[in-house]
Amino acid sequence: MATLDTDQENQEGEVNKSSKKAMGKPVNNGGVSISKTDIQLEKQWLAVRDEYLANYPDIKDTENENGNFSDIIENIAKRRKRTSKEIRDEIMEWPSTQNS
Repeated sequence: MATLDTDQENQEGEVNKSSKKAMGKPVNNGGVSISKTDIQLEKQWLAVRDEYLANYPDIKDTENENGNFSDIIENIAKRRKRTSKEIRDEIMEWPSTQNS
């Protein structure tokens, strides 16, 4: 019985060693991920949307019920002839009138 216990311990040790090997980066399978930055951007957008749209009345119809938030940003960027990153940065830097 002692040899059985020793063999089992050796196998468990090999499993533990192999599980500590460095793993590669995960494969991008096309799934949608939401970063913390995207969540913060969307919260900021909700806080400043009315004032932002008041400053740019020609983009009011860019929001629709079916589009996701990224689509809204892209539509605003197209209308304003700017990049999505520029619009994201502008929204994040827009002074919020609500208390956080």
